[in-house]
Amino acid sequence: MVPVTLSAGRSGRVGRIFLEVSFPRQFLSFNSVLKTTTTESLQLDIKTELQETGEEEVLRVELSSSKPFPQGELIQLQFDVSQEAQPNQEFSVKSLGPRVETLQGEVVEARGSDGLIIVAIFGEAIPACFFYMH
Repeated sequence: MVPVTLSAGRSGRVGRIFLEVSFPRQFLSFNSVLKTTTTESLQLDIKTELQETGEEEVLRVELSSSKPFPQGELIQLQFDVSQEAQPNQEFSVKSLGPRVETLQGEVVEARGSDGLIIVAIFGEAIPACFFYMH
């Protein structure tokens, strides 16, 4: 999962966010968008669209609400990792430039940060020998 977080200074009346992220489609596939506890009570409209571009896939996400977004983690982008991925392999989820608007539709200056997914294998058997002596 990759979190999407809002940190808005004094212009905290954000009502719409457009973001695009790219990721390697050979190893990652987009699964879903999950609301967080920060946005559970907010009537949040979420739209997603996928576009293939060579070896990368671009995910477009639009978040909108009639009430201002709270600060903090808004959503989580959930990805599935291919069986071909190796333990500790890293994949970048690159921000392609967000666009943020106030409730009145005014564009607010915004910037995004890239995300990183690291493959971790849980439940892997570790061979070991135990000797017990009296």
